Amino acid sequence: SDAFKAMNDNGDDQLLMNDVFEDENPEEWK
Repeated sequence: SDAFKAMNDNGDDQLLMNDVFEDENPEEWK
């Protein structure tokens, strides 16, 4: 996933969390 690369490049794990939640339960997390 690009989320891991983005997290490493930007030092922003929020991007990863958003990607995971959107993947897992888009309805529940929005």
